[in-house]
Formats: sequence, structure tokens, C-alpha cells
Amino acid sequence: MHVIHDFTDDLASLRARIAKLGIEEFARPKEQPAVEKVRDAIRQGQLDDPTGNNTGNSSTTGDSGDTSNQDPNTMQQTLVIAQEEMARLEEYYQQNAIEERSNLTLLALQSIGNHLAGIPGRKNLIWITGGTPTMFAGVRDPWPKSYEPTIKNVAQQLASEGIAMYPVVATGITPVDMATSSIAQGSGFGQATDDVKSNLHPQANIADLRLLAGMEQFAEITGGRVSRNTNDLTDGVRLAASDVRGSYSLGFYEPDAPDNRWHDVKVKVQRPGVKLLYRRGYVAVAPGKQPKEWGQSEWDAATRDPIGSTAIRLDARAEVAAFTLRVTIQMPAQDLFFKRVNNQLAADLDIALAERGTVDWSRVRADRATVTMQNQNADLGRALIRLPKSWTLNAGTSSVRLIVRDRSSGRVGVLDMPLRALQERQ
Repeated sequence: MHVIHDFTDDLASLRARIAKLGIEEFARPKEQPAVEKVRDAIRQGQLDDPTGNNTGNSSTTGDSGDTSNQDPNTMQQTLVIAQEEMARLEEYYQQNAIEERSNLTLLALQSIGNHLAGIPGRKNLIWITGGTPTMFAGVRDPWPKSYEPTIKNVAQQLASEGIAMYPVVATGITPVDMATSSIAQGSGFGQATDDVKSNLHPQANIADLRLLAGMEQFAEITGGRVSRNTNDLTDGVRLAASDVRGSYSLGFYEPDAPDNRWHDVKVKVQRPGVKLLYRRGYVAVAPGKQPKEWGQSEWDAATRDPIGSTAIRLDARAEVAAFTLRVTIQMPAQDLFFKRVNNQLAADLDIALAERGTVDWSRVRADRATVTMQNQNADLGRALIRLPKSWTLNAGTSSVRLIVRDRSSGRVGVLDMPLRALQERQ
């Protein structure tokens, strides 16, 4: 995940940032397929060609003497077997590469969802992409790998956070197969072959359809639309803007107690000829019976997340004096899970501070805290929680990240504070 520019209404600033962006820094070198590597090595004389056609090393000798006169058929069969094994390895490599890329993509979408969670209302996410596959099934592997359950879970999480997905197929216009052949009898071009006459169909293989299926699933569950078969990559922006102008906000009550499961929502209208776009349900988030403890890896991930999370909306008043940071943290009570303890409402939190030097993050410190409300009948939708904290900072710290985690629900809030700005206010 790379953030080019955070939320802004300054169009000039956004354009300037994009103009400075070097796309090559995000490009990855393409790996050469394993089969081609072997063939190149044979051509360059680094490996022996079993057919005896390797000009760099056309004959070898061993205990049995000269082997250059072995049966050509046997050597050809050996090469075929070797190529089949290389093809199998190549297929496994492609599957691992697809799985790694798919996991990174889905994690990035989850990260975006956490960042947008605290913003009320409908949020439109335009995703210009080649897609993420719903399945990988190699011709040499009888056991296909399905990514559809993971895609569905991520889409449901985004829908619960009020995010509508608008995938834009980045491949542009799909060419049409005219069912013609340049070697057919008669004219060399434009002549339909006898077996497929008058059958016009897009050139799409099964892999492309699986990529498109993943986009369709994101759009269907979250209430967006897929833009495809167009070279105008801004079409997704146009569709999202059009839907916003004709959108309505509907409220409903959850009929059952939260159970951490997906619940379908159906909206109907009596007007004929209308297609409704809306999120297909919600996840009824419930706190865990036991809080899940975070280890160092989870804190490091929250520290290095480039866009953070607004699942707990944080505000703060801070000051720095003699390497001591004093902060008063403010957060809406409705973002926390309160339970009744000794005739009062209490929420258990983890409060952490991460420090950043001139190059990288230096350390993260986490403490537990419990916030209480004396009035059990308080309106959590309007109440604000304020919590004072202080930390001693390292010399050379240029910025800090405040992390608040609800230990019961697992929600996380992140707030970044540059120390230079704090020091200039004093």
C-alpha cells in the first residue's frame, strides 16, 4: 500500500503530488518462467541439451564412454519429461505468485476499509485494477485453489463499513473474435471458418472470467458497479458520482443480538424498471468473550500501516516540554464497547505510542487503561471520553503515532502527530 495523497479538497496539491510520482518505484521486475530459464541455459551452453543439439556442449563422456551417440528417441523422451516437470514447477510458481499478490491486495483493501470506517455515510471506492482471481486451477494440478470465500469476507467487511466498490477493469476494450482465419481457403483475411461461422464472441479465457467474477462480487455485495470494456478509466468516477446524486439513506434496527455474523438486507421498491444498488447486508460485530492480546508483530503492523484506522475516532490536545509528551485523548463513547461493572459502565483499552525518528520507527510502548461512565443510562451516541496520558520521548523523535485499541471489540484508532508542529505552537 502506497498513499499518494490523503483526503484533501486542494486539487492543486493533489495534482502536484501526482506529477512528482515516479511510477517506476512501484514497478516490479517480471520473473522469467522456469521453462524459459532452462531453455535459455541450454542455448547459452550452461546446461546439456538431452537431444544433443546444444552447440556449447554437444557431447559428454562418463564411465560408459562417449554418450553423444545415444538413441535420439530416448534423449527426446528425456527432454519431454524434463519440460513437463519444468512446466509443473512453473504452474506451482504461478499459483504461489497469484496467491501472494491476491493476499496483498485483499489486505490493502481491508486497510483502506479501516481507514474509512470512522467517516459516516456512504464512501465510494474506485478501484482501477486487473482484478483478483476467484480461483486458480492449473491443468496439471487436479486440486483447484479457491479465493472466493476470502474475497466474500473482505467485501462484507467493506460493506459493513459503508464502502461501495466501483472496480474499473484496467485492460480496456476487449477485442472481438470475428471467428476468421488468415489461412482459410479463399481470401486471406475476413473469411469465417466453416465450423464457427457467424459466431461473434469476446476473446476471454477462463482466467479473465475468474478475475471479472471477483470484481463483480465486490460490487454486488457493497452496492457498487463494475466498469468494463472501456478505455476511459475515469468511467468508475462518473458512475460513483452519478450514484451519489441519486442516493438515499435508510436506517434499520438490528433484530438480534450481535453475533459476528453476516446478515442479509433486502430493499424493495414498487416502482417498475428500477434496479437498486445497496449493500447486501452487514456484519453484526460483537465483542469477544476474552480479549485477544496483541504481540509485538501486531503492534508493529499497526505502527507501520501507512494509512492507519478510524474505527475509533481520535482527537487529541498535546504539548511537548523537556522531552515529555502530554496528551489528552478524546474519543466518542459509541466507538467503544462498554460493559457493566460495579454499577457503572467500563471499557478496557490499550493505549500505545510509537515514535518515529528521521528515518524509521524507533519504538512502541503500550499500556492498559480502563475508562468508566458513572451514569449507566448515558447516551453513548453523544458522550465523549477524555483520557490524559504522558510519555518520555527519545531524542531525535520527529513524529509520534497514537494507537488506541478496544480490547473487547478489537477496534483500533490511529492518530499521527508531527512533533515539529507541536513545538512550533509553544
